[in-house]
Amino acid sequence: EANTVTKQILSSLATGTWIGGRTGVSQRLDRSSYIKTISHLRSVLSPLTPTQEHFKARQVHPTEWGRLCPAETPEGSSIGLRKHLALLTEITPGLAKEEEEEIINLLSGKIK
Repeated sequence: EANTVTKQILSSLATGTWIGGRTGVSQRLDRSSYIKTISHLRSVLSPLTPTQEHFKARQVHPTEWGRLCPAETPEGSSIGLRKHLALLTEITPGLAKEEEEEIINLLSGKIK
């Protein structure tokens, strides 16, 4: 039987409303067309609120070029806060063993 925490998480995922009244953390997947589904899965949502003026966060940062699409963003108050992955961007889980060891050595001060 599911415990209280599991029940709360399942309820929050189903309704989209989380503890503390935060909404929009989870969303239903838009399957009205194949293109909309892909666009929905590749969206990146900023945690900043659309009601405040965050000019720097809404602009395209040079480090985003090639990673996030500079053109695909909604109109209105959420402009620049919802971005989408660029066409050829790919998210890969995990690291190669050599990269992992290099990062551990770098962080522990054993720079080669």
